[in-house]
Amino acid sequence: MPALVEGYGAGKTYVHAKRALYLSYVNAGLPGMMVSPTYKLAKRTTIHTIQEMMDRAGLNYTINKNDNEIRIKNWNGLIWWGSGDDPNSLRGPNLAWAGIDEPFIQSEDVFDQMIARVRHPDATLSQIFLTGTPEELNWGARVCIDEPEKYDVDLITGSTRENIHLPDDYLQRLLSSYSENQIKAYVDGAFVNLTKGRVYDSFDRVK
Repeated sequence: MPALVEGYGAGKTYVHAKRALYLSYVNAGLPGMMVSPTYKLAKRTTIHTIQEMMDRAGLNYTINKNDNEIRIKNWNGLIWWGSGDDPNSLRGPNLAWAGIDEPFIQSEDVFDQMIARVRHPDATLSQIFLTGTPEELNWGARVCIDEPEKYDVDLITGSTRENIHLPDDYLQRLLSSYSENQIKAYVDGAFVNLTKGRVYDSFDRVK
């Protein structure tokens, strides 16, 4: 299970969309699902990005917003998108693959549902992948750091510093705005405790 954990602006959404296209290609004719925290966020991030990719590639596709699906006619690709704000809405389908975008701000029920849903017997490459920023030390940290063997997680980390396509002043704005721990999480993609000392983590009562 690939897990790409990066800072803001490091390219997670681009990788997520590209992986979804690839898995829809190798599992042609079988459904896969991209899961975002909400439908509204999906339209602004993963759906918008994958549509840009398909347009640039000149693919023949249709997007059905009522059914939350993308059909790619070039290879009979089928991509659904779901919302993690209601994990019960993810029940039911047999999927060849699934991608969870920003999993660390979603409930563990979403992850559990995708574990249960990715089971299509005809899948060529059956896979779940994660892409997100480490917002909290929650179930995501446990899966990626504490129990990677249990879920066969291949953790890949990336930093905002490495994205050469960002505006010149973007990284500097982040570095000047965030605390040391926030920089570790939101820039360098490291799992850190952001809840302890959130107001002033360098407070020293003696001084």
